[in-house]
Amino acid sequence: MMTDARVMSIDELKAFLASSDVLTFKGSSREETYGWIERTLRTYSYFSRPRSEKGLIRSHMEKITGLSAAELTRLIKQFRRTRQTRYIDLTTHQATPLPRRPASFLVCFRSDSYTCCMNRTLLIAAGLGWSVTILGASAILYVVKRWPFYAREDGRAIGGLALVLGILVGGAVIIPSIDPFLLLGSGVIILIGLIDDRIDLSPWQKLLGQGIAVALATAGLSSIQAVLLGVPLPLGSVQWIVTFLWILTLINAANLIDGLDGLLITVLAPPFGALAIVAILGKNVTGGALSLAALCALLGFYPLNRHHGRLLLGDTGAEFIGYLLALLTLAIFQREEGEWAVVPALLIAAVPLSDTTFAVLRRLVHHRSIFQGDREHIHHRLAAHRGEKKAVTTLGIVSLFTSVLAFLLWQYGA
Repeated sequence: MMTDARVMSIDELKAFLASSDVLTFKGSSREETYGWIERTLRTYSYFSRPRSEKGLIRSHMEKITGLSAAELTRLIKQFRRTRQTRYIDLTTHQATPLPRRPASFLVCFRSDSYTCCMNRTLLIAAGLGWSVTILGASAILYVVKRWPFYAREDGRAIGGLALVLGILVGGAVIIPSIDPFLLLGSGVIILIGLIDDRIDLSPWQKLLGQGIAVALATAGLSSIQAVLLGVPLPLGSVQWIVTFLWILTLINAANLIDGLDGLLITVLAPPFGALAIVAILGKNVTGGALSLAALCALLGFYPLNRHHGRLLLGDTGAEFIGYLLALLTLAIFQREEGEWAVVPALLIAAVPLSDTTFAVLRRLVHHRSIFQGDREHIHHRLAAHRGEKKAVTTLGIVSLFTSVLAFLLWQYGA
């Protein structure tokens, strides 16, 4: 009889599945079975395998554990999101298997069910994101005369660090489920933003720092395969280049659109709200917590950043929020086995992406450096014709529309 320890190669899996050998898992509890599934997924580097080999690994796990295909699918999706098949109860810090039928989302808040643990996590993340951002911004205003980060154009303080701290503290409740490379990338992008806000880095120096942060993030993400309107687009090894460029583009897109008071927050609040809803409906605790922490941090910072506000986001806040948006669109808009839905991701970031695309094309057509700033962005042109407030409102409405459309397309399988 073939033993589980010997089933280490794809060829052995094929031979085992083709045989009539009976092999059962000898774990004494369901939690041990879940742990064995975790180890198997890691051993075979499941998410980097082609579809045919993934099917063999799934069949192998089904045959040994006796789990249904539906339950195994849920466990694999849970592992892809959190790198574990067992949910960590934040109140007891004990591992609990993902239940077959989660309780209602509105079930008693004091319950110890998976769904209620998720509810508490989301509420804590949202509350901390909002409150820490407000406290941080208030602290900056309290020491504003000694604050080292300020805009040279009008002398206003740059308070993006308060927004960053709000998101990080709000997201701290799910840090154990975040890949260390993503955290390192966050640290680098924050550091580059702070240095740039302080001494104004050259475009190439900034791009180099961003490239290091994005490379770290790319190393921490699972492999993806693009899906365009339901049609798979195999990327192969190009997937890492696509991931790298997507993150780098959104970092700079967020920074470029931060050209009017309150604009970045108004434009990116709807995408984070839509991402939070998609994540919560999909029981993606990590994505939901980070999206809500970001959304509430943005809302907490907005009163001090709106028209003629006292604080600016600066490169620190804008680049970090773009970095986070890129990661969340990659992580949340994934269907079965790492299939990334391209259209919803493009739509949810349509406003900053379109502004950046037009800016680059405009500068290339006029034979100017793509790094050369100008006041011909979409928001500048709208402000010149309709005023700053109406320009911000208009782009916010467009962002809300594209975010709703992205959510609907995701729900209907695009």
